[in-house]
Amino acid sequence: MLSRQRGYSLIELAIGIGIVGILMAAAIPQFTQALQNGQMKTATENMVTGINLARAEALRRNMPVSFYLVSDLTNACALSSTGNNWVVALANPAGLCAVAPVDSTDATAPTAADPKIVQKFSGLQSGANARVFAFLADGATTSNSATFNGLGRITGATSIAWLDFKNSTGACESDVPAGPMRCMRILISTGGQARVCDPKVSAVTDPRKCP
Repeated sequence: MLSRQRGYSLIELAIGIGIVGILMAAAIPQFTQALQNGQMKTATENMVTGINLARAEALRRNMPVSFYLVSDLTNACALSSTGNNWVVALANPAGLCAVAPVDSTDATAPTAADPKIVQKFSGLQSGANARVFAFLADGATTSNSATFNGLGRITGATSIAWLDFKNSTGACESDVPAGPMRCMRILISTGGQARVCDPKVSAVTDPRKCP
């Protein structure tokens, strides 16, 4: 005798689809938040890379090299304390951000038409929603560049002392009231070292704590 095969009824399919929909509705916000937090982490890491590159170039060349935050990477660019893009150069690149980077062996001085860009980076590679805010040591006065001397130390009273990373889609865990985003901060010491800290961490023994 042939066995009778039974399929799924419409009611069973509808229940299954409903369960999947509920699970997806619960998971999507968590996934979106994780994605946004990942963008901020990537933006932070890319900024640290640029800062460290500027310091390394200053040491290698034994001359001042600067890390600049800029509005964009075109020849209409301007220095900006909230610029997501960065340029490492020997001179101010404002209005010249589209100029090609120089060869690592180029030791000529910058000119009005060539700021001697070492490297540049578009913030769009980190994610469209990551936002940066750069300040002096007082945490209130904005800044847009950090200059390193031939000893690798920060020079100049207007050099960036810290950079805060936030997200345009939500508040930070460290904000009042607290939001869902895990925001980060980069600190640049007078000795030129860049360190990432977490504004949410409050335990004094935790190395991730911000001053």
